[in-house]
Amino acid sequence: MKKLLIAISLILVFSSQSHAQIVDSFAYRKNAVRIEVTSALLYRNAFVFSYERMVKKNQSIILTAGYQELSGLSGYADSIKAISKGTNNGYKLGAEYRFYMAKENKYASPHGLYFGPYISHTGFNNATNVTVNTNGIFENGTVNSNIRIWNVGFEMGYQFALSNRWNLDMVFAGPSISKYDIATKLNGNFSFDPISIQNQTFQNLLSKFPGLKTFFESETVGKSGRLNKWGAGFRYQINIAYRFGKKK
Repeated sequence: MKKLLIAISLILVFSSQSHAQIVDSFAYRKNAVRIEVTSALLYRNAFVFSYERMVKKNQSIILTAGYQELSGLSGYADSIKAISKGTNNGYKLGAEYRFYMAKENKYASPHGLYFGPYISHTGFNNATNVTVNTNGIFENGTVNSNIRIWNVGFEMGYQFALSNRWNLDMVFAGPSISKYDIATKLNGNFSFDPISIQNQTFQNLLSKFPGLKTFFESETVGKSGRLNKWGAGFRYQINIAYRFGKKK
């Protein structure tokens, strides 16, 4: 995945050079709808869209909303086997305020280097019916997993104006202060204490987010199956934008 993102980034850089000579002829368009490419690459059934509105010549506001799912949550622990799927859904919400560099944005179509604050909130919900094997005794239950991540940060990026209508937008740096709220609970009437298995399922859930696995590496969950922490976060994004509306 990292190699793919690096390759896309290099393509965007070379594309910007080839279009630099004609970008001054593009029309100024105050609105854009965008689809987030990175969500489609990282998650299953991901459809994340955003709307960008130029509020001043070199400033814009962006609102984001969309649907996305985590995949591969059936492998929770060695002693647990999924027997049927329940719910699996997720969402993403966010807002940004961008300041485009005036020197880079001197042409009609908003493009070039930008920076600004952002906020975002991501959530995932999953429920799977499972059977638990403890010393040859099989018992049925349900694993419920929930992830909530809040981010407040500052981003830098570059928007490539490729034509009168189409742009490529890349956020290449987006550090944040983030709150992580993660819970995974084994529900059912069992003849054993489910806490140890909950810890296994918790670590498996974290494996879907490599950064979080390191962040919570030494943590264990209690009876509630839930942990929450404040920590550092980071974002990177690639968007395809379709611009519309023309300033008189």
